[in-house]
Amino acid sequence: MEERIPLLSKRFPADGTAGVGGGREEEGGDRWWSGLAREAGKVGSMALPMAAMSVAQNAVQVASNMMVGHLPGVLPLSASAIATSLASVSGFSLLILVLLSGLLPNPELESSVLSICLTTTSLMYTIPYGLGGAASTRVANELGAGNPEGARSAVHLVMSIAGTEAVLVTGMLFAAQRILGYAYSSDEEVVTYFTSMVPFVCISVAADSLQGVLSGIARGCGWQHLGAYVNLGSFYLVGIPVALLLGFGFKMEGKGLWLGIACGSVLQFLLLAVIAFFSNWQKMAEKARERIFGETPSEKQHLALDATNSV
Repeated sequence: MEERIPLLSKRFPADGTAGVGGGREEEGGDRWWSGLAREAGKVGSMALPMAAMSVAQNAVQVASNMMVGHLPGVLPLSASAIATSLASVSGFSLLILVLLSGLLPNPELESSVLSICLTTTSLMYTIPYGLGGAASTRVANELGAGNPEGARSAVHLVMSIAGTEAVLVTGMLFAAQRILGYAYSSDEEVVTYFTSMVPFVCISVAADSLQGVLSGIARGCGWQHLGAYVNLGSFYLVGIPVALLLGFGFKMEGKGLWLGIACGSVLQFLLLAVIAFFSNWQKMAEKARERIFGETPSEKQHLALDATNSV
């Protein structure tokens, strides 16, 4: 049975050079923190440029929506919701959400608030997008090198960063909800409605932060087919039906539509987390080596890999 290692657990060399005696245990702890810092540096060097580029791209969209939102009436902001949904990371599920909002009793107000919510979540997704790309590269590199422990450590580190980022971002969003509302619109009705939507938006932001990183891990592990099935089932078989039920069946209107899509994001995160948790990293590393060599690695290759990983 595969040994499961706790989150960022301290691994000491098997030769007893660390972990025996106070000084050696302290040395082992220093080596662990040094390894953690190196891994964080590798992840940061890849994640930060991608996140910065994504922020720059989304900043144009955010600025446009802010200017449109201060035009007379709510119709200009409603129209921008369709354009925003087309560029959304969740695909056409959010476009369907915006189109469904046009069937609600007050379609102009609903579409205007959804436009603000979509723009906000798109901007908040830039950090998980960078982390997901970094996780994909790190996991693929470690598995290809035959180092399952390195891949697992990278997963633990990136997920810890993503969880921390989700807590910080949702906390700031909740604290600045009215300020953000007035930044997008001068209409008091729009701001009040957006303020009531913020708790549901926070759920989406937290779920997207975690599932965005897990999606990157899935790409690095070669689970593209599983990711496609999870996305299809989460958003189109669960998210949209739940949105219809809550929005129209339970008369929650725009809040119900958004909460349905948020349920799809949460389900996507849970499914990807279960797949990652129960994965056998050793077998995945062996499969990665098979793809590289075209056959099962020989014992000599395994010994060479072990010697390399122990250095």
